Amino acid sequence: MFSRPISRSALLGVAGLLTLGMFGCGGGTSIDKPFGTNPNDTNHQRVFNVLIGSPGAGVNITQRNQNINPSPLSFGQGTSYATVSSGIAIKTDAVQAGTATLIAPENSVTMTRDFFYTQVITGVAGTSGTTAPQLIQFSDNFPGAIASSSAVVRLIDLSPDSPPISLYNTVGTPPTAIAVMGLGGVAYGNTSGNSSSAYVAVTAGNYNLAVRDSAGNVVSSLGAATLAGGHAYTVLVYGLVSPQAGQPSAQSLLLTDK
Repeated sequence: MFSRPISRSALLGVAGLLTLGMFGCGGGTSIDKPFGTNPNDTNHQRVFNVLIGSPGAGVNITQRNQNINPSPLSFGQGTSYATVSSGIAIKTDAVQAGTATLIAPENSVTMTRDFFYTQVITGVAGTSGTTAPQLIQFSDNFPGAIASSSAVVRLIDLSPDSPPISLYNTVGTPPTAIAVMGLGGVAYGNTSGNSSSAYVAVTAGNYNLAVRDSAGNVVSSLGAATLAGGHAYTVLVYGLVSPQAGQPSAQSLLLTDK
């Protein structure tokens, strides 16, 4: 339920530098228009709830006072990409389902036409500082054209107590864990990559993937995975490396972005 293939290119989130004229003309901008109703000024967005201690009724993530998710999100749940309106300084809230109660500070995001985005709520409910609940937006800047012999992958760290993490592939006999170049040292709340792309190209095929810390300890294991040629993937890590009683341990999702 987390993702589906997308055929359009997504670029980096430089929209904050763009002028209001990019988003509309005449009597107003897309900010003034109802949610998702301007076909000429839309982008694609998906949402995830990985907040430790999420309310039992679930979480709704809203923009322009409307839910992005069709039904409340329990911990670890997310959505496929939906088409929503673009705009500047769009107020984004995470609320307890069925109420207007904020469970994280309100966020303000900018989304550019035809871009792809992932919006998450993460952190640990009832805490402050670095583990406090927060909304984070990621720009899903996967390449528009990917060779049929290759796939592209990025790593996102949403585990509030994790050290910097890296993606490894285990190969050979005896099994040897080898770091995937470019997908290392990712800190909480961040994604892999650089200013041009968060994604790293790898050879398409079968993998045995695990997420490890800088000492080589396994944080979470994805196990056997097939990375198909021409596709883009995200490895999303959430939960806690050192959970207390009743808290979820660190785990990973392999999402198909394109």
